Amino acid sequence: MQNIQKYNKTNLLVLLKQVRSLCYSIFPLIWASALLVSIGEALLYPGVTKKYLLINPLWVYFILIAACLFSKYDPKYKKSVLSEKLNKINLSLAFLFGLLYLSLMNLEKLNYSNFVFSKLHVHPAELKWPLFVVLISYALSRRGFHTIVNNKNIIKKIRPEMIIITLALMVSADNLIGISSMIEKDISFMLSNPLASYDLKMSEKVTPLFYEYTSFIKTNVPEESTILIPPQGYPWPQTGNSAYLRYFLYPRKVLNGEEYLPGANYTKNDIDYVLIAWGETIGTEYDYTHGWPKFDVAAEEIIYITNEKDKDKVMGNYVYEAVKDKELWGVIKITK
Repeated sequence: MQNIQKYNKTNLLVLLKQVRSLCYSIFPLIWASALLVSIGEALLYPGVTKKYLLINPLWVYFILIAACLFSKYDPKYKKSVLSEKLNKINLSLAFLFGLLYLSLMNLEKLNYSNFVFSKLHVHPAELKWPLFVVLISYALSRRGFHTIVNNKNIIKKIRPEMIIITLALMVSADNLIGISSMIEKDISFMLSNPLASYDLKMSEKVTPLFYEYTSFIKTNVPEESTILIPPQGYPWPQTGNSAYLRYFLYPRKVLNGEEYLPGANYTKNDIDYVLIAWGETIGTEYDYTHGWPKFDVAAEEIIYITNEKDKDKVMGNYVYEAVKDKELWGVIKITK
């Protein structure tokens, strides 16, 4: 029995050494893959890896952590030039991604939601993942680990209350930047327009495009109607947000559709109207593109907005191919 246990233990140790050696051999590939995935999520859109490669990015990061832990105990990795180079690269990238993350997040708060993406095509909040990849790679590397362990005196001086206070100050400062920019914008508008009407105030608050469009819908769609709206996400952050849109259109009911399909049964859900919405933002996400609906609708009539005051009424069906890539806004009255 003891021989069997000894044999099993020996085999397990051999297997662990093989895994450790394998992790050392392919660690640069794992590290590069994790970094590319994290950067791709930030530059394209969150979820792009799962959509096209059917891989959850969290699994990629988990594999990276496991590879770091195994490689750390490999003698070859300890003495290799590769480990030294990767540590230097990780520290440099940590500084770069950290600076970008803080700068772009604050730039977003000082302007408006999705400002950074519309200008630079970068999701600033997603930059935390490239930063995580390089920091965890350094922290779990042999050199990084020993640097932390060998500075126990510094670590001992860091008290729990100091950490809590520091985090609280960081969160407070982060929130104050966003709040102060909003207050500054509102006060500036109030001082410039002391006698502004309710419509002008709302237009300034939610953007002229969205407010004028909701006013158009209320004028042309009866209160007892049910309206099919775009899917939620950029470029329809407002027109596709059912809870938000319901506030402006109540007592009308709203129901989200899909990008290329109605996503709902017209008859079963008693839908009366379908929005025609180009999109209120320049940026997009979830692989959406401007223009909705992207499917044909059997219509009694179509009402388009031609400018701020005029509208154009068209009788007949809505054919997507006929209006594809045209920046249109309006409503479709469905044939019952």
